[in-house]
Amino acid sequence: MANLNFEKSNHVWKVQVGSQDSQLEHNFWGDEYNWNSLAPILWGTIDHPRIRIQPPSAKGDIYPVVSWWQGAIYLLGHGLGWGDIAKGLDEWRSAGYPTENHVLRAVYNTYGPSIEGLEVWMKASHDFW
Repeated sequence: MANLNFEKSNHVWKVQVGSQDSQLEHNFWGDEYNWNSLAPILWGTIDHPRIRIQPPSAKGDIYPVVSWWQGAIYLLGHGLGWGDIAKGLDEWRSAGYPTENHVLRAVYNTYGPSIEGLEVWMKASHDFW
């Protein structure tokens, strides 16, 4: 269920296209918009190699931060079909983060080396997945 205190202004994403910055906001997407507001925008970046979505501020509302990481999980799980995201991230890192695959390129363009944080978290919480 969506947060009753939901404010759309908390889910405006800063997007960098080449050297230009802009902002994107996506309309409500299901009941869990607070947790997944970045997912539809990330899906839209897959065929655009120059788009990078900038991370949210870690201060204040938790929903944008959770949505930030949930976006990566969505692309890796649903976009690539990775059943074991921790293992996939480990293998991708070991290969030097190749970006020939459009989904992996979108993930790397947005998360860069910080994607290792998701790998560490997924490995630590592996028993819960």
